[in-house]
Amino acid sequence: MLLYLVLTALNLLPIVHALPGTLDQGLQSVNGSNIPSVDGTCGAAKNYTCTGSTYGPCCSSYDFCGNTTAHCLPSHGCQAAYGECTANPGTTTTPTVDGQCGGYVTCAGSAWDGACCDRFGFCTEETEYCLVDNGCQKGLGQCFQSSPDGTCGGTHNEMVYICKDSPFGVCCSEAGYCGSDSEHCGLSCQGKYGPCLAPSPDGTCSWERGFTCLGSEFGDCCSGSSWCGNSTQYCSVAAGCNAGGIDNPYLGVCTEP
Repeated sequence: MLLYLVLTALNLLPIVHALPGTLDQGLQSVNGSNIPSVDGTCGAAKNYTCTGSTYGPCCSSYDFCGNTTAHCLPSHGCQAAYGECTANPGTTTTPTVDGQCGGYVTCAGSAWDGACCDRFGFCTEETEYCLVDNGCQKGLGQCFQSSPDGTCGGTHNEMVYICKDSPFGVCCSEAGYCGSDSEHCGLSCQGKYGPCLAPSPDGTCSWERGFTCLGSEFGDCCSGSSWCGNSTQYCSVAAGCNAGGIDNPYLGVCTEP
């Protein structure tokens, strides 16, 4: 009896009555708040809401989360107090809470915002997985497509254009255009939409290492053996200067025939 009086005085009795449920549920019964469903159920019994859950944003009349008309239509008993109700459930999505995506769960608006939803159902920013040709799930994040018009970085019909495999060049410039010269591949290059070359920190130059001689302290010419320098053995096209020609500077410049 004494324990009952103490708990009543401290306003803790509702929490005790909630046991052996979770402490979260007990706290909810005190403050009236809802937390995202952890088991797919919803409604007054546990004070679980479908909003923010991975089971779907709508709470059906049978206390289950989902994304179908049976869950989301008000005429079917959708419970607005424990989720979203809509007349068009096919367009309803909810941000992921664990990095998994697919169906109605999107990477957009979550901690993985800006990522794509790959064909395996995970949010990622790796280009290979974000290509629509590799199964990226459109509408659930940023899917990539090889640029058909030379632009990059912009969104077109839910697709982000990148320069990979584009006939216009492999690097995306700061201005948002594909190309393969120093203007596109240099310091202002947008690495998310194509490869970029950074000034060499060790005197080497190659696409594999991602280093260019341009802007480095070792010289502006990239030799045939992939080293930066300024002498004839580095800068002569005849000696193998690795830039493709005087007017086509990728890894550096070639200043001599």
